[in-house]
Amino acid sequence: MLSIEDVHVSYATAGVLRGVELHVGAGETVSLLGRNGMGKTTLVRAVCGLTPPLLTQGRVKLDGEDITGWSSHRIARAGMGLVPQGRRVFGSLTVEENLKVVATAKDKGWTVKRVYDFFPRLADRSASLAGALSGGEQQMLAIGRALMTNPRMLVMDEPSEGLAPAVLDTIRDRLAELSSTGLSVLVAEQNVDLALDLGSRAAILGGDGTIAWAGTTDELRQRPEVLAQHLGVGV
Repeated sequence: MLSIEDVHVSYATAGVLRGVELHVGAGETVSLLGRNGMGKTTLVRAVCGLTPPLLTQGRVKLDGEDITGWSSHRIARAGMGLVPQGRRVFGSLTVEENLKVVATAKDKGWTVKRVYDFFPRLADRSASLAGALSGGEQQMLAIGRALMTNPRMLVMDEPSEGLAPAVLDTIRDRLAELSSTGLSVLVAEQNVDLALDLGSRAAILGGDGTIAWAGTTDELRQRPEVLAQHLGVGV
């Protein structure tokens, strides 16, 4: 579904990513790991057509179609949904307005009612301004808003950031359910436990701007030396 081929990405003053190769199959969830500053968000932004940074070399393909150099709006219309780091909900709009403003009609697709069924807490807060929601509620809304575009490919940037453990458990359960819908998902995540729980495969960005390790999440769980070397943690 998503192919990232020999991608090089730079900001004005320096290159960050140098030849990244990563693939997400149809209906597959892949977790992208890496220490702070390794380029996870940079890769997410480049894949989704957001600038800065600048994709200077390589190709990004969505379901076989080359989308390299497309605007973020065109990529979204092609079927790429983004849950950005920091949620970035429309604070002056209500929960329901946040969902409806991006809605894309599709038979048997995501509707406001389906999002409310998926996140009942949002139904309770449907008339509340998004800016007045808790961090966990805003994250649910950010995910629901992305789903309302009825994407074929969902890209998530640090969905666990700033969430209390109880809220994180809810988010973890809902994200795990998405895999049963056939949606392809790329999760850029620093929380190793969450990343390993969600993805069937994982890739780790290294300090040289390339993929330092890739394999199944089961394999990664059994390689504590890899986790220690590239992430500074054990399982």
